[in-house]
Amino acid sequence: MTPAEAYCELALWGIKLSRSANGLRSWWAEESAHREQYELSQAQIDMLADACRDHIRELGEIAKEKPPEPAPKRKPKPRQLPLI
Repeated sequence: MTPAEAYCELALWGIKLSRSANGLRSWWAEESAHREQYELSQAQIDMLADACRDHIRELGEIAKEKPPEPAPKRKPKPRQLPLI
């Protein structure tokens, strides 16, 4: 296994562990130096980018796919009884 293949395998595992889209996007930006260091091919980079996109969709954090938040429930106002 080449260092690039090992990096991809580890990165795919890490992508699945991500809990937020913003965290995953930050990781992607920070890892650009490592992708160059391990000399990933364009196909490997594309594979990781696709895995990130898929996981972000699974998290439901894309604006088009995010379900609307339910409106907060209102408490009914207490009725005021007549004074007479």
